[in-house]
Amino acid sequence: MDNSHTDRGIDVVIDASASDDDEFGTLVLTTIADELGTDPASLPPLRDSIDPDVLNSFFQAGGESAKALSFEYLCYDVVVTDDGVIELRTRA
Repeated sequence: MDNSHTDRGIDVVIDASASDDDEFGTLVLTTIADELGTDPASLPPLRDSIDPDVLNSFFQAGGESAKALSFEYLCYDVVVTDDGVIELRTRA
């Protein structure tokens, strides 16, 4: 776990920009499962919080300036950027 961002309330930061995973939503779910210490299959579907197709399209679109998309999932505020950064912030 990367603790360099804890002063900003960010619990986990993953740089997935080098990932060749076509399903960015799967990577987000796996990141959350890893943080919770559980199997991704035991978690509620990500689509209960965000449309996985929208998430995947957002990541694949990229762009010249980083854009962010945020949503709530379980105990986290999840922020993803179109350049492949995933941030998990524990909700109070």
